[in-house]
This record gives sequence, C-alpha cells and structure tokens, in this order.
Amino acid sequence: MQMAVAYSSLVNGGYTIRPTIIKKIVTADGQVKHLAKSVKKRIFRETTAESIKMALYEVVNGGQIKRFAIS
Repeated sequence: MQMAVAYSSLVNGGYTIRPTIIKKIVTADGQVKHLAKSVKKRIFRETTAESIKMALYEVVNGGQIKRFAIS
C-alpha cells in the first residue's frame, strides 16, 4: 500500500492522497454518503514529480529493461 501511495504521488503532482478502498457508504435506510479524496500533503514539487516520471520512463523505454516497454 505504501508503494502505491508513493507512486500515485508522482501522478498527482507531488501530493499524497490518503488511500481509500470504498467509494460510498449506503446506510440501512438508503442514505448515501460519498467519500471525498483527502489530500494529505505535498511531498515534493511538481517539477520533481515530472523528472522522476521521465526517469522511470527512460529506464523502461531506453533499453535498460526493454521487455517491459509500453507500446
């Protein structure tokens, strides 16, 4: 779970989001409570997130582990 949160912060521009498994809660009387995303904090700058994403992309598509390349 921690690795998923770490990688998701790359996609979210450096912000971590508290992971949730459920989308909504439906009570016995039929009321629906939607759960909102909870932004925790910024762990690095957006430019840093872009740099890390590009580095990860280059590792796969640049020849290091070519068999995992995204077509």
